[in-house]
Amino acid sequence: MELRDLTRSTRWIRRLLLANIALSAVAWLSGMVEYGLLTDLDNQVFASHAQALDAATANAMRQGTVGLLQIGLFIALIVMIGSWIYFANRNANALTAENLRYSPAWAVGCYFVPIVNLWKPYQAMKEIWQASAVPDAWQTARVPAVLHWWWLFWLLACVLGNAAYQLGQRAETLPALMQANLVMQVADLMDIPLCIAGLILIQRIAGLQQARMPARTRGAPGIV
Repeated sequence: MELRDLTRSTRWIRRLLLANIALSAVAWLSGMVEYGLLTDLDNQVFASHAQALDAATANAMRQGTVGLLQIGLFIALIVMIGSWIYFANRNANALTAENLRYSPAWAVGCYFVPIVNLWKPYQAMKEIWQASAVPDAWQTARVPAVLHWWWLFWLLACVLGNAAYQLGQRAETLPALMQANLVMQVADLMDIPLCIAGLILIQRIAGLQQARMPARTRGAPGIV
């Protein structure tokens, strides 16, 4: 099986992750502005109900726009990174004398299965790294610290994002909304180191596989 060149897809993922870093910073700043509004509402600093309503409406529009951009970018990242993982796993399987424990489909699918997605995606990515770095002895190959950091940030981002959503759904008072806002701010900030670690990991794996690729296969399409 010929190795698939992941150069182009890696470049696209890099662009998307850098965009997500910028958008996460914008979301955090927008969250800070919202927290200020909630504080003002709680302290009743607005001169009239109409003034408070105008401020709340402007906040809702701004937060809604940022949220829609985040959703759109998140979907794009799911598609691109899912495709990248599939072909990176297939390449890793092609490099080794024996098949990895995770198939290309399962390396992607395990992210969407509750409970098992707490550890199996990490194991699948670990195998991809090991087989890409030391194909002849991949089971004993050491993995870089960035892999552990990437997974730690992933778990923290998931926990914080879910906590912020649950708190927001149950919030019926201004203090409760302020609490949900603070958790979401931390979740937005957590996306930044997650994207950085993920980008480093993806680029290093792509580089390892590229180095083992015959010259005639380089430059082949990197995305489906």
